[in-house]
Amino acid sequence: MLSIIVLALDTLCLALILGGGIILAACVRPFLLRISSASGNPELITSVEHLSIQSWNRYNLYGMGGSVGLFLLDMVRLLAGLPLSYWHFAASLLLILAFTRKLIMDRQLTKRLQSGAEAAVESAEQRAGHREVEWLTKIILLLALSALFATHMP
Repeated sequence: MLSIIVLALDTLCLALILGGGIILAACVRPFLLRISSASGNPELITSVEHLSIQSWNRYNLYGMGGSVGLFLLDMVRLLAGLPLSYWHFAASLLLILAFTRKLIMDRQLTKRLQSGAEAAVESAEQRAGHREVEWLTKIILLLALSALFATHMP
């Protein structure tokens, strides 16, 4: 019974990470990019940038909760003597590290945006920060997907 509950909670945590990341990357981000690229209004561009950072930050907080949940579920598996995949355990630790880095980057992007609003949107540092966050998002989605497969493999 415990193994069924742990498996269900594990799947829920992974669905939170995967679902939120895919929705933000495939639906929200293109919409916000289209608005900011079509507008010549610097205030609108700054507002859209701020909205984008806030939405990703909220996902990152939920994703961090999901990855901590995965780690705690792996600890329950270990302590209860249930089968534990070391790959799944390593993936949950890597997810925690990646989300921590993303939260740090979001904080830096927000500070930069608040300090120099219009200039920060087009700055090289802001673009580099966005590229790093995009790269981390891809890594997180691949880790979560592989952990999902590792969980449901016999």
